[in-house]
Amino acid sequence: MQVETGAQDVAVVGDIAVVIGEGTLLGLDKGTGREVWRRELGERSRAVVAGERVVVQGDAEALTHRVFVLDATTGTPVWGTAPSLWRPVVYADAVYSGDCPAGGVVCTLVALGMRDGRELWRLPKATGNVGADTIGRRGPFAPQAGLRLLLTGAPRGGLTLLDPATGVASAASVPRERGWFALAAGELIVTTDHDPPGGDPDCTVAVTSYSGETGGRTTSGAVYSGRERGGECQRAFGDRHAGAVLIGAGTRIAAATADDAVQVYDLATGRTVWRSDERGVPLESDGTTLLVRDTADEGGFRLLDFQTGAVRWKAPDSGLSGLSASWDCALTAGLVAVHGAIGEKPFVRVYAVRSGEDRGRFGSWLAGLGDDWVATTRGSGSNRLALEMFRVTP
Repeated sequence: MQVETGAQDVAVVGDIAVVIGEGTLLGLDKGTGREVWRRELGERSRAVVAGERVVVQGDAEALTHRVFVLDATTGTPVWGTAPSLWRPVVYADAVYSGDCPAGGVVCTLVALGMRDGRELWRLPKATGNVGADTIGRRGPFAPQAGLRLLLTGAPRGGLTLLDPATGVASAASVPRERGWFALAAGELIVTTDHDPPGGDPDCTVAVTSYSGETGGRTTSGAVYSGRERGGECQRAFGDRHAGAVLIGAGTRIAAATADDAVQVYDLATGRTVWRSDERGVPLESDGTTLLVRDTADEGGFRLLDFQTGAVRWKAPDSGLSGLSASWDCALTAGLVAVHGAIGEKPFVRVYAVRSGEDRGRFGSWLAGLGDDWVATTRGSGSNRLALEMFRVTP
């Protein structure tokens, strides 16, 4: 199918391939590519898929937004909001946002159910919003709410946990001591600082966990972000396009060790669950498997079991630089895809999760990946792209 030039994200919902472009939102028949529905997006709008819904937000840089929610099957609007919402945060089951008076500091934080927009709960005197930092989310899908949500900017700039079902906040408030990310992990509040102290050669990321119930510090330790081949620290975890702050699931995250091996670290205990025998940098995980590369920017790939660290298979270097602006990767229960460019020629390599067998090389840009399909785009004339979906044996 011909689409506009620009980034395209593809997600499949039932029999519909939802295509999120920079100016247009499409619903295509997954099997034939026939257009089922179309919606034009406003300038700098953004969209995410939440279950059987597609949530569209207005200007992502503004403090106020309007949200409208579509049925992914038909493209029909299901519900929408007034434009006064303050920085809406979308999770799979609900939209969370403050309704703030002009120039106000205290907001009314509300949770709106994804199915029909019904108000689930309301906090009349919130001084912050639900946090967007997550473990293990991959766009364009909205993250699942865990046991708790994080309220950022709580009293005195602190961090507090919320029950996603009721909006009841814990009594404890934790001061934000770290400068990078803050998130909820089970019943914990976790903060990370990816700036190593002066003279630290180890790519150290300080990680601190607090009890959401008492606010007391439960663990304080460090993991490591991994290196490029030249020795430079990559600092952030995983693929920069993915959206996840930390790679992993639940309270367990993937990271490097001080000597550049791979580890899975438990935020609840502050201890390493397992570490590999080889050097590597984690790229992506679905909580079941973990994709690793020799270094952050080049080298061969390994697929590990996330729970044990056992090597499932290895693949040679694809020749795609992880430092390239075109670099990307994706991992599902069935397939692994890595994408980049050599010179000005992009291509995507796809592997089977189960066996590691090479399932194809596509001279295109990666647009989406499922358990048994890959979507790509390639140049197709002036200001046009050819969007293609391939069925792939997992």
